[in-house]
Amino acid sequence: MSEDLIIELQSRMLGLKRMELARFGEEMKWIKVEEIGEKGRLELIKIIRTVFEEEVLKCNSEQLDSLLGKIQTILDSKTMSQNEESLKAKEKSEQELKQLKTHESVTQQDKPQSAFLNMKTSMLRREFKIQGQIGEPGHKDKLAYQSLISQIEIGLQKGYTEEEITHAVVRAVQAGLQLRSYLEGINGLTLPRLRKILRFHFQEKSATELYQLLANISQAPKESPQEFLIRALTIRQKIVFASKESDTKIKYDEGLVQGLFLNALETGLADETIREKMRPLLKWLMKS
Repeated sequence: MSEDLIIELQSRMLGLKRMELARFGEEMKWIKVEEIGEKGRLELIKIIRTVFEEEVLKCNSEQLDSLLGKIQTILDSKTMSQNEESLKAKEKSEQELKQLKTHESVTQQDKPQSAFLNMKTSMLRREFKIQGQIGEPGHKDKLAYQSLISQIEIGLQKGYTEEEITHAVVRAVQAGLQLRSYLEGINGLTLPRLRKILRFHFQEKSATELYQLLANISQAPKESPQEFLIRALTIRQKIVFASKESDTKIKYDEGLVQGLFLNALETGLADETIREKMRPLLKWLMKS
C-alpha cells in the first residue's frame, strides 16, 4: 500500500516544474528554503519522496487521511495553475486545441489531472485488514471461524486480490502461535490452501458432515426458539462456505441448502404453536 502511494506521488510530481516542486515541498514543510539551492527537479523529487515515505510509515489511518487531504489540496491548486497556463498556450494553436478536446496524444507533463486522479484513487484504497485476532479455537476473545471466513468473502467482493487477503489473514494470526510460524514458512501460499488450513485449525466439519447435521437438527430442551434459529442459520452458512473450498468433493447448491434449512426449522422446532405460526411463511419461502 505505502509503495503504491509513493509511486503515484512520484508520477504526479513529474508533471511539476522545478519551482513548483520547491514550493510544494516548502508548503508541506518537507524542504527548507535554504536546502533548495541549485537542486534540480530529480533531486527535489528524491527528497520529497524520501520524506513522504517516512511520513506514511508513521501515520495511522486517521493521520494518513489528513496527510493525503493536505497533499490533494496543494497539488490541486498547482494543477489549476498549470491548466491555466496550458489553456493560454493552446489558444495559439488549432492543433493543440483539438488535442485538448479529444484528450489524445497528451504527454506526461500535459496530463497532471489524470495522474492526480489516479493518485487519489490509489491513496484512498485502504490496505485489507482482518478485524480481530486469530487464536486457538474456542477462545472467546479471538475470531471465530465463521467471522473470519465472512471477512475473507467481503474482501473478495470488494476487489482485493487473493494475495492481499492471504497476507492479511497471516498477519491476523496471534504472534507466537504455531499456526503463524507454519503459514509464514509456506512459499507461495494460496487462498484456497489457506482456507483449508484454517478449517483444520478451527476443527471445522466438512460440508457433508454439516449437511447431515442440519438435516437432523432439532431444538434442545433448554434452547429457546431464537437460539435454535441462530444455530440453524449458522450451520446453513457453514455449509455454503465449506462447499466453496477447492478440495470439497461434494458441493451443495445454495438453493438446496436453503430448502434443507427451511425444512429443518419446520421439523426441528419443539413448540407446535410456533411451528404453526411459521408454517405459512416457510411454505412461501420454499416456493420463492
